Amino acid sequence: MATDVSKHSNAIVGDFESPSDIRTFTRDQVLYTIGNQWKQRYITRIGNELYVLPAQYNLETGEWTPYHADNWKERPWLKNCGGCHVTGLNYEQRSFTEPAGRRM
Repeated sequence: MATDVSKHSNAIVGDFESPSDIRTFTRDQVLYTIGNQWKQRYITRIGNELYVLPAQYNLETGEWTPYHADNWKERPWLKNCGGCHVTGLNYEQRSFTEPAGRRM
């Protein structure tokens, strides 16, 4: 399930305070999170598309690890992954009903 951080600011569990050579983005760039038990991935918007940012946080070890770091901008999230993480996906309109219920 994706979580809208504008509605649930405590949804972000990754360590954005400590420096990281792997995490190349800031907390402010995160619009949605995926996961909260073992690992967490972070979604941002570029233009009209949503993308999973190129690092994920491992909750067990407290470490950042790369996630499709070489090609993350070639993997639109709604098109490739959204159907399993949201309800009511309409890719042509860039919209879904849950969790955000708004047009992307």
